[in-house]
Amino acid sequence: MPFKSLSYSFSEESIAAHAPAGPGVYGIHNSQKWIYVGEAGDIRAGLLRHLRGDDSCIALMGPHGFAFEECPAGLNGGRTQALILELQPVCNRGAG
Repeated sequence: MPFKSLSYSFSEESIAAHAPAGPGVYGIHNSQKWIYVGEAGDIRAGLLRHLRGDDSCIALMGPHGFAFEECPAGLNGGRTQALILELQPVCNRGAG
């Protein structure tokens, strides 16, 4: 697993229970591939926005899990780009 956390179910209950309300990077996946890697000042809020359909690419890919890493806001951009290069998430095409 490329993230330091376990993978959790991509549901409102699971996000509320496991995702921190602090800064870091996160990835969303389905059973076959990584869908999206992003960063947020509030990981929980970022994941909830995606869950509620703020990105049609993510919704169309059928996400079922997420993972995250907490890191200071000033340092997460480099980590985000490294994860995008490593995982090649389908909804980050053109990013980086």
